[in-house]
Amino acid sequence: MPRHRDLYLVMALRGRAAARTGDVEGARRASDELAQLTDPSLRGSNIYFRAQIAAILGQRQEALRLLHEALAHGLSYGFEQDLGFIGHADMDLESIRDEPAFQALLKLKG
Repeated sequence: MPRHRDLYLVMALRGRAAARTGDVEGARRASDELAQLTDPSLRGSNIYFRAQIAAILGQRQEALRLLHEALAHGLSYGFEQDLGFIGHADMDLESIRDEPAFQALLKLKG
């Protein structure tokens, strides 16, 4: 990870790992780094990864807000377009799975 620390996928992994191990500050730092990315070719993947971090930290409303934002930036519903996509089987979003707003997002087709 130190060798590729500026790669957005590594930022996301670092943030999710920090959140899962209780390192709230490390998770927030990674989320902030992802928030600074402005490359439109990411199509909201960086925002989606921030939603995963928020969900792991138990920040349910923030996770839902970020998911909506990611979709508005082009996040897909399938892995064929990018590594970041919204789907039913994401363990990082487990804390919001029962939210009606999340279930409604899964019904959308994009």
